[in-house]
Amino acid sequence: MKSVDPFDPVVPLAKRDPRFEAVRTHPQFAPARDCFRLYFGLAGDVDGNFIEQFQTTGFDARTWEMYLFSTFYAASFHVTRAERPDLLLERRRVEFALEAVTANPTANAPPIARPTNLAELAHFMSSIVPMRYGGALSDKLKKKYWELPQVKGKPFVLAIEPFYAEHALEYSDSALTDYLYGVRTSATVDAAGNVGNQTTRVESHQNGAKVIPSGFFRLPGAENVSAVLFSNSGTFSKFNRMGKQARPAEFPQVRIFRKGTCLDSDPRASLPLSFDYEVGDGQVHETWCQEMIVLHNPSALRPLGLDVFDDFLQRELLPSGELRDTRGRDEDFHPISSKTVCLSPESARPAP
Repeated sequence: MKSVDPFDPVVPLAKRDPRFEAVRTHPQFAPARDCFRLYFGLAGDVDGNFIEQFQTTGFDARTWEMYLFSTFYAASFHVTRAERPDLLLERRRVEFALEAVTANPTANAPPIARPTNLAELAHFMSSIVPMRYGGALSDKLKKKYWELPQVKGKPFVLAIEPFYAEHALEYSDSALTDYLYGVRTSATVDAAGNVGNQTTRVESHQNGAKVIPSGFFRLPGAENVSAVLFSNSGTFSKFNRMGKQARPAEFPQVRIFRKGTCLDSDPRASLPLSFDYEVGDGQVHETWCQEMIVLHNPSALRPLGLDVFDDFLQRELLPSGELRDTRGRDEDFHPISSKTVCLSPESARPAP
């Protein structure tokens, strides 16, 4: 039987997402197409409409789903694609289920503007962004996936990526952390110049007349969510970099450059580090889970141990009220935000 190619058009050109058409046709995205085809062939189209949505209105959501499948498959999870929820997973004899979520723009509303000063940025991160996450996660909470026969009695996880604005992927997980736990951590510096952290409780998030309670993990029903996963890298840039890194000799005409910020391993650091490298030059070995963070629910009925995700950055809320991060096994590089630029003989452009 001939394998199905997700890049073979199934809808007229006028209905295709321009970003899909770009990655389908342009030589600079050849590594991404190669990589995406590989994992799509392993995952399959279980609901029968993956390709149509991927090519039209669901480009972001379907790319995010395939990124999640690729990440868990590469990390040696046993992965089964399902209709509801999206993935059934098993690792180290622990079975759990996962549903992919995207934080999207509000329908028929004007685009969310990029902050232009510190006051706008503070409001954006403390109010607007948490509300976008809150809407998406609360909608999934109402669906009660944990009552499904294939999920009942197992840990259940939500995995979210931000697409609420064109610039949404530029921001870290900090606003999501504030919303999930209802606490905010800020850096402090004492008289001796030592850097520390101060954690304060957050009760709500407000934008204009709209107010939502903070602390998603404290909401009724949220005890059934064992953890929330976050990444701002589930895009075709990721597939392009991973495809180039895996088979550099196959794509000599494509050069891919990446720059951004990453965590500083020095516990005294209050600012991230900068990085800049060419994919495949030997400076950095990228993994699928490198940008992902697992945020554990302290009130979960069925908690997941840290060993299940020991390749990932993980965050917990301690009984003391402080947040603790555990770096992934052998993880010495955790990007916070990055941009990818692809060069080929025809042109150079940022990857979608």
